[in-house]
Amino acid sequence: MLTKTPHAVSETLGELPERAKVHLDRGYDSKATRERLEDRGLLAEIAQKGKPAPLTATKRWVVERTSSWQAKLAHKRSLCGVPRGVGK
Repeated sequence: MLTKTPHAVSETLGELPERAKVHLDRGYDSKATRERLEDRGLLAEIAQKGKPAPLTATKRWVVERTSSWQAKLAHKRSLCGVPRGVGK
């Protein structure tokens, strides 16, 4: 994912600013991740393991919660035999 996402962003939005900062969660905290970002000329802002995430991470929770609810609803609808796209 980390390899494809910056490329897709560049295709969609155009060239990224020089030394753009990429914010990632603790799961991406590795030497390999930092090297990939550096190869692309991006700065890594990775939440460190064992330390609280930055306050801006609270806004992300809303997106993750919504995605989770949508996935659960889709699963329940499939259990009830409701075809995709019905009721939208």
